[in-house]
Amino acid sequence: ARRLRADTDLGATSLWLVALLDGAIARLSVEPDLDLTRTQQTLAGTIRRCFKANGA
Repeated sequence: ARRLRADTDLGATSLWLVALLDGAIARLSVEPDLDLTRTQQTLAGTIRRCFKANGA
């Protein structure tokens, strides 16, 4: 899986998060056993790194 750098700007991070969430929703419709916990952890970790990198 591709990783987002922690110092990526907020606009790019937002687009990446939306794309990740859209992909998870699409996969869930065809793959009911998708690991949602892992997807949530990825989203949460990205948000935390983004805030940390932006001094929040």
